Amino acid sequence: MASGVLLVGLLMYVWQHIQVVRIGYQIERLRVEKITLVQEGKALNVALSRLRSLARVEELVRGELGMVNPVPGQVILVDDLKKEGG
Repeated sequence: MASGVLLVGLLMYVWQHIQVVRIGYQIERLRVEKITLVQEGKALNVALSRLRSLARVEELVRGELGMVNPVPGQVILVDDLKKEGG
């Protein structure tokens, strides 16, 4: 009987030790994954800032859409229309 209790106690100790090691590996894997995701997030923020750059947008609309700056008189402000009675 005493040897059975001793054996159960020993098995519990070994099981707990295995669990601690397994969880340690899992924590390390998750830590590395977190570092990777943080780095990817920073890279995505840089890419987003570059994509939102007004210089890039202007380059796209001039090159791909063929847009140009308006010539004088081509832009009519809404306030100007109200003054004209329109």
